[in-house]
Amino acid sequence: MRQVCHAVWSHNYRTFFAIHESSPCMGAFLLDQLVEPMRKFAMTAILRAYRPLSLPLPFVAEQLGFAGDDAHARVAKFTSYVPRAVATDAVDLFSVAVKYEATMDRYEF
Repeated sequence: MRQVCHAVWSHNYRTFFAIHESSPCMGAFLLDQLVEPMRKFAMTAILRAYRPLSLPLPFVAEQLGFAGDDAHARVAKFTSYVPRAVATDAVDLFSVAVKYEATMDRYEF
């Protein structure tokens, strides 16, 4: 419990998603309420850090805590990103930032 509180208070989304993924029994269901705000904070941090670049889609999926076969589709839905080409496996952060920051509501923990 102390690790979860520290991860949320310090906005450490990597630690939070690692705890969420490895939580035993029904612990993940308790943490599900905090997943969406942490993803929004993580996306904001990624946009600030890497804004003019394009990042590989698997990297963005991992950072936002998406796992599974449909992780790429879930990242695209979460960020409202429409790839320019079907074969593209990278996220253009400039186009995401314009859409994302316009619709983002801030979460305060």
